[in-house]
Amino acid sequence: MDCQNLIEKMNDLYITYRGRYLIQYPKGIYQTADTDNPKYKPLCDGFINNHFKGTHTYGVFAGRVGTKFMTFDVDTKENARYMTMKLVNTLIEEFGVPAHHIHVSLSGSKGYHVDLFFEFIQNKHVEVFYNKVIKAMGVEKSDIELRPTHYQGVKLPLGKHQKTGNRCWFVDTITLEPIKKYDHILTIQPMTEEEFLFIVYGDDGQEEVERQIKEEKQLDTRQKKILEHVASATDMEGKTAEECYQYAQEILELQQLKFPNTRHNTTLLLARYFNSLGNVEKEVAISTIQSIIENTPEDYFSKGHTSEWRMREVERIVNLAYERNYTIEGQRKQIVVSKNEIVEVLKAKTLPQKQILFSMLIHSKRVAKQDGTFYMAYSTLSKMTGMSETNISNMKKNLMALEKQGFIQIISANEVDKTMSKLLGKPYKKPNVYKVLIEQVEGDVEFQINTEKDKNFFEMVKEAVEEEEVKKIVSKSQYYNTFKPMYAEVS
Repeated sequence: MDCQNLIEKMNDLYITYRGRYLIQYPKGIYQTADTDNPKYKPLCDGFINNHFKGTHTYGVFAGRVGTKFMTFDVDTKENARYMTMKLVNTLIEEFGVPAHHIHVSLSGSKGYHVDLFFEFIQNKHVEVFYNKVIKAMGVEKSDIELRPTHYQGVKLPLGKHQKTGNRCWFVDTITLEPIKKYDHILTIQPMTEEEFLFIVYGDDGQEEVERQIKEEKQLDTRQKKILEHVASATDMEGKTAEECYQYAQEILELQQLKFPNTRHNTTLLLARYFNSLGNVEKEVAISTIQSIIENTPEDYFSKGHTSEWRMREVERIVNLAYERNYTIEGQRKQIVVSKNEIVEVLKAKTLPQKQILFSMLIHSKRVAKQDGTFYMAYSTLSKMTGMSETNISNMKKNLMALEKQGFIQIISANEVDKTMSKLLGKPYKKPNVYKVLIEQVEGDVEFQINTEKDKNFFEMVKEAVEEEEVKKIVSKSQYYNTFKPMYAEVS
């Protein structure tokens, strides 16, 4: 048995949607595995391999829009054999389905699965055809059920029924005798879209088939354009940081999703937005986004997910954004600092000012927008410098001194964010916006820095600038008390 070829064929013929699948347990009971639950993994080739081996048995669902195959699930117990033969004959004689496109397999109990395969067909056409066949046969839908749908799965062939132990072989469509060869599946070829639609709408003629195909293609094009518009509106890809900030603020003012089916993208965008601000606690971000999701009309969400699941998803995404430090601007992992920039930092008057300026320089290279401006909360500055966050007034004085010395520009400070204040029910200030005014010097010596690792200011000075040059820049007290001992240290 060439498992790899069998697995590839099973993927091609049966698997449209991997996010939800069936698992059959020894007593024949089925469990739906949904990857929305983190304990389940997507249906993968390893699972299909185990299915062929018989150690596990799996089933699949259709996608939300369409499917690669349809199954007439014949489960009329003792009458199943006769009903299956009647179904095959109806498909051939009344609907003109070519016999080589009809594939029957054992269900593993007493029933049969009659499969038709296509390249990809919208579910609505499959349902139309199923209803026509049931009507032509004069049977109840409970006798022959349609599988798979997006909410009702069907067991894959060639595995073992976990209760009976029977292998679900394909069978001869005339005699219904088992074909006990795994590689029979390799002979199956799907119908084209045109072939199947002609079978479904054949009574209305070729003209109707062509109209259906044209309509579907136009619909697909429109849907793709709509989805592209929605995705582009909520996805950061290709957007400037300013556009992303603006969109996040629109959502906060609107207090619900702006477009349907944008829950995930909007949640991630807002998580990045709050983390970018630097002074919004994770718990506040979670509760604010959850409130937005709760305020959004139900028809804006995909079917099948509960409100509780959406709340958990918000928590998961925000936790991820904060843990990995996702921001609107993104975190540049590799930056370049020049010798001249370090020299300029050394020119700041006091040691705290030097450390603050160095931290702002590194932070700006990591997250600044194209115009050089960047958000930086006092908490971020405190963390990078190692200075106490409690003495905000002292930090403000140092920032004002740096601006007076011409090293930085304070674009905005202590501005109240009206939207966030309203959401939180208390005054909320935006993080300050700055710009570092140190210019690059062409041809200067450059140093690569990995921003994921903390870079100490004094280590950077020692690496970039000779001791004698430092001595000429800093005050005597700074040189003898801080820098001279630093250079004297054994590397």
